[in-house]
Amino acid sequence: MPAYPWLEKDLVNAAGVPARMKVMQKLGVPYTDEEIAKGADDVKGKTELEALIAYLQVLGTAIK
Repeated sequence: MPAYPWLEKDLVNAAGVPARMKVMQKLGVPYTDEEIAKGADDVKGKTELEALIAYLQVLGTAIK
């Protein structure tokens, strides 16, 4: 498997997170307005690698 070295260097674009969360909310993802409002703060300073790990950890558990 490739190393993907840029994932540990590149930071998440925090400014675009709320807009993407709003779209996913319209598609049926159960995000609350409060979660969307603090979405940018939650990922500020995080790398793409950290975001990928967090995503993989919640697969199959986010839907109630």
